[in-house]
Amino acid sequence: MLTSQIKEIEVSNQNVGLSSGAILFFVTGTLLSYVAIWAPWKVVLRPESHETSAAIGNGLLGTWLLPFEVASVVLLATLIGAIVVARKEIKED
Repeated sequence: MLTSQIKEIEVSNQNVGLSSGAILFFVTGTLLSYVAIWAPWKVVLRPESHETSAAIGNGLLGTWLLPFEVASVVLLATLIGAIVVARKEIKED
């Protein structure tokens, strides 16, 4: 794997940017809180919901069954290929 060559690394300057990062964190948090509280949010009535999940299920198990199954087999093959490529081979010396 790509990280197999990493050994213990000693970092000599661990606190560089800690104070500026903390300041940026608090300024950003304060600004986002201010915007969330004082923004003029529009209240809109929710439209009637349609049964989209039933239509999607009927489509996947009816009209689009074969393309759905082909896509699932292709995704499974790529997942297995990625595992084969990424696994670490042990070489005997």
